[in-house]
Amino acid sequence: YARHPVPLRLNTNGLLPPGDDPADVAAALRAAHVSHATVALNAADPAAYEALMLAPPPWAPAYHAAAADAVGDVAGASFGDAGGFVAALAEADVEVTVSCVAAPVTADVAAVRQLALALGAVGVKERPFLE
Repeated sequence: YARHPVPLRLNTNGLLPPGDDPADVAAALRAAHVSHATVALNAADPAAYEALMLAPPPWAPAYHAAAADAVGDVAGASFGDAGGFVAALAEADVEVTVSCVAAPVTADVAAVRQLALALGAVGVKERPFLE
């Protein structure tokens, strides 16, 4: 890295395995020269986040036999975990952008933007909702 610096960007939903400390993970990423991260926050409150990120979609997703397969194992995951990881990355000097899908359940993109900036993100990328 010292001879050929290459900026590295992480794209994540911000959900860590149970027991992982967000501050430790963020520090390890920064030590590995990850300079930028995009975290899919997608909601400004726990109920909307759970509906969009932690529950099977109400349609048959491509590439999955069942809607539940599209979500994976999210046991113990929460809105607070994703937001905490945004804050931990910012504290570790990783430039964070939050992405937000303008889905009907998270129609308040302005509230997501306000929360993201309060957590230390430098900006929010709004993505269109496609069914």
